[in-house]
Amino acid sequence: MLDFLREGVFPTKQSWKAIVKNTVDKVQTDEWTRRLHNDNNFSRFRSVHLSVRVPDFWKSSKSSREIVNSYYITKLLTDIPNTTGGTCELCNTQFLDVYVHACCSCSGTHLIRDMWWEFIMEKFPLHLFVELYSYDDEELYCILLGKHVTTSNIDTDSFHNLCHVHVAHCVAAYSRLLRTTIS
Repeated sequence: MLDFLREGVFPTKQSWKAIVKNTVDKVQTDEWTRRLHNDNNFSRFRSVHLSVRVPDFWKSSKSSREIVNSYYITKLLTDIPNTTGGTCELCNTQFLDVYVHACCSCSGTHLIRDMWWEFIMEKFPLHLFVELYSYDDEELYCILLGKHVTTSNIDTDSFHNLCHVHVAHCVAAYSRLLRTTIS
């Protein structure tokens, strides 16, 4: 603004609105980036969302069920990752994060996971299956939560919706099985 005052020329209303919008966007993006990178509690969120914009899975949510799943995924994304770990009471294996374990490796949810893998093989290119299978549990979990895959030519909306349903089913089944085991 001082430049405009010194030069004696003020931009048009449309130009001024664009300047203000771009400046505010830059300040917000810089602040978002700074906060995200200075707090390790955002590590998972940071790996899934690379920029300040509405996640694709929110934009593609059309039915009420998809909106509920998107809300649930957002809660899991913003949950602080558990790094203390524990032992699974269903399969007696060690894990760092209960949600990663429930969705990616617990033998108690293997039938849901097997159905998800079969659906991936049936409905998507083989390249996607190979890519997903190459990831460790944490990386696969981030993809289930919305991180982009490198495989191209897939229907990303369908893929994200399938992943979100998988997460919801695994976590729900894990919780049910755990409650019945403890009772």
